[in-house]
Amino acid sequence: MSEIAFGSPEYETARELRNEILRQPLGLDLYQENSDWEKRARHFVMYRGERLVACLIAFPESHNCYRIRQLATRPDCRGQGFGSELMRHAETELTISGATNVILHARVSAVGFYEKLGYQTAGREFEEVTVPHVRMEKSLGKSSADPGPVKVEACIRGDTPAEASPFAAAAFRGGADTVELCSAMHLEGLSPSIAAIKAARAEFRRPGLMTMVRPRDGDFCYSDEEFEIVERQIESAAKAGADGVVFGLLTNDGHIDDCRVKRWVAQSRQLGLKTTFHRAFDATPSREEALATLIELGVDRILTSGVGWGEPGSALDGVLQLDRLIQQSAGRIEIIIGGGVSPECAPAILESLNPWTGTLSVHAYSGVMEKGETSEERVRALVEAVSAF
Repeated sequence: MSEIAFGSPEYETARELRNEILRQPLGLDLYQENSDWEKRARHFVMYRGERLVACLIAFPESHNCYRIRQLATRPDCRGQGFGSELMRHAETELTISGATNVILHARVSAVGFYEKLGYQTAGREFEEVTVPHVRMEKSLGKSSADPGPVKVEACIRGDTPAEASPFAAAAFRGGADTVELCSAMHLEGLSPSIAAIKAARAEFRRPGLMTMVRPRDGDFCYSDEEFEIVERQIESAAKAGADGVVFGLLTNDGHIDDCRVKRWVAQSRQLGLKTTFHRAFDATPSREEALATLIELGVDRILTSGVGWGEPGSALDGVLQLDRLIQQSAGRIEIIIGGGVSPECAPAILESLNPWTGTLSVHAYSGVMEKGETSEERVRALVEAVSAF
């Protein structure tokens, strides 16, 4: 999903789609209408691969109110959530730029669609472009909704059972909702041993033990042999008592390897494991597209900092991107905010977000450590900071 410029080649493609979907079935022609007003509008589009699947226009009615116009989705793409995702993306962008309200003229046949997105009917039915419409409104302001719940995840090192055991205990006593157990944190985290998983399980005595499943460091493109290693590690994690697994898999061009991720998700579900897609997500060329793909695949959770993989910066630097993703997710998948999170900065990150639906988590590694070890006091401080927010 992206915003395009008026008069660009992408704009012309979107205009053709709007004409095909919204005017030609009524015996009308968009190209015969005055389009000067579109120069002042913002244009949003959604692609699948190189194919445009949906578009809309947001016109500024005032400094804090926009009117959504001409939302069009290809007929063969309807019912797949593309229109809803594009609407949420546009709303997020408008909110970031200061908008507090959105209005639109909905065809009567589409009122139910907009109601599911939180719009309310305002006024009587009227005719526009030869068909019945109604005016609908929605508030985008931060005061329009209360934030959803926030959970705390402590990332703990488990190179050996002797490490995994006390660190899991500290996270448990500190009140962490979940832990992510990893080995080789100097390599951004690899799969822990079965013995380490069992040791952590013995100490983290609530549901929420997530284990990294990453057979090697480096990129996230795996050979067939490495793919099969991960499948075996998922099965081993389940047998050792894990509640979930954390993985990531990309194609050579950086997109989600959806066919093979789908297999891991199916396997994990069969074993009763939750699935988390790790920060390979931040290495994709379009996180909005990657998010939509992971939702479709049934992944339960995504870890992201909002900052590109390998780029400098923390979650506090990526908060605008995080907000866009959280709003796009609309509670359909749990977003886990990670990357330099600590008890000190977590409230500032959360305060910068617009109200969200569903569950949100914050994920900390060094931020809950003291002298290189997971600290019960630091975990508790993070839990208290999040609770206070």
